Amino acid sequence: NDTATTEIYTSLFVGSVNVYKDSTFSLDKSAPVTVELVDVLGRRLRTWSPGTLSAGAHQIAIDRAGLPAGVYLIRWRAGASTVTRTVLIV
Repeated sequence: NDTATTEIYTSLFVGSVNVYKDSTFSLDKSAPVTVELVDVLGRRLRTWSPGTLSAGAHQIAIDRAGLPAGVYLIRWRAGASTVTRTVLIV
């Protein structure tokens, strides 16, 4: 069913106090995926677009080089579904 949403299950691997290291996410069905690292003003700083991924678990590490320490958002998009989580980068 093309109109049904894709469920996205996320997990952030943290070093200490919610410091972002990398991310895993699972899809309940195959879907086109985009993962973005966004600052608190909504500006996209990093984008990872692998195309369509199969159902199951996937892991990514977004390059944090050159980013100042602070609070950021990670946004996973799969099909029509979006999940956003807040992370701290130090």
